[in-house]
Amino acid sequence: MFNNFLWFLNAKYQHDQQRGIGLSGFIGIVLVIFVLWKWNTIFYPLLEKIGVIKFANRIGLIHENPLLTIVMVFVFIMILLISFLLIMGLMTLIVPLLLVLAFPFVMIFSLITSNYSKPKNKKANNLSKDSHIQNE
Repeated sequence: MFNNFLWFLNAKYQHDQQRGIGLSGFIGIVLVIFVLWKWNTIFYPLLEKIGVIKFANRIGLIHENPLLTIVMVFVFIMILLISFLLIMGLMTLIVPLLLVLAFPFVMIFSLITSNYSKPKNKKANNLSKDSHIQNE
């Protein structure tokens, strides 16, 4: 009985999750259609005004053949994505390594500061212990 309840609960969870994915996919498709529809009137002049078209032309992304331009833009985006993932991968390796290498320095620092934080007058410390014993 409880197993059936959990099965129905899991089915609802999967339905809600897939509905959210479907909605974001639908919004993505609508945005692509809108960008293609308004490319010459809104997006191309905007990109030309901020200098993206000139930059893309300088680095060789724009060619006479539109198919070659699409391929070059796709390759450029893939290179940026792979570079980003490599940098993130290196960061996940470097940060734990730095923590491991910093551990001895942190321990030495804590030992040094703990030695300086102790009372320097042992006689005063012993007197306070003796007065505590006498009060009992």
